[in-house]
Amino acid sequence: MNMIGWIIGYIDRWVEYYWPPPREVTFGRKSLDGGYGLAHHWAIKVGETWYEVEGTGIREKGLANTIAASDGLASKCGAKLCKVSTIDETVIKDWKIGYCQNGSILVFLAMLFTGSIWLFFVFIGLAFFSSWVFKIKKPEYIDAIGTTERTDEEIKAFNEAFLENNPTYHVLTRNCQDYANVFSQFLMEKGDRQGWLPKVESPRKTSTKMSVNKL
Repeated sequence: MNMIGWIIGYIDRWVEYYWPPPREVTFGRKSLDGGYGLAHHWAIKVGETWYEVEGTGIREKGLANTIAASDGLASKCGAKLCKVSTIDETVIKDWKIGYCQNGSILVFLAMLFTGSIWLFFVFIGLAFFSSWVFKIKKPEYIDAIGTTERTDEEIKAFNEAFLENNPTYHVLTRNCQDYANVFSQFLMEKGDRQGWLPKVESPRKTSTKMSVNKL
């Protein structure tokens, strides 16, 4: 009977390793500036395991990138669970808002130079519509980015590819936030997304290399 139980347990562990059930993906961060909210270290948690690029500052520039995996309430580098937005903050000012803003400015200028009364009413209408769009774009904040069906083998392959493409650390161009962004995208390609990471805190990168679709 014990042998049968052992075999069943072994099969269950084997199946769970190669075909794991969907695991929750969460976001963690740690303040690096004494609580002013300007600089944070980011990490991603898949199930019970944290993943993060270990560099946290300018002193690590040029050093070899390393990805740490750890368990616990906080990551190896101290990131703790943090809520995420239900709206992608990188595109929160989407085309609707952009068009409303630009359209309002153009109509207002045309009204000033032409003196047309009907343009005044168009401007008022666009202004009200813009305020309505801003109101409905308020995000909510939830505990998880979503769930993923990515296996540990797929995550391992992704991390190896990331390090191959980004061998050295740079606080502005190849850092923990870049890794968290592309890693979460990779996880959500085989998952169910409900939340989005915040905007990165340094200028948008062009040197972080990752071909997520190839994995």
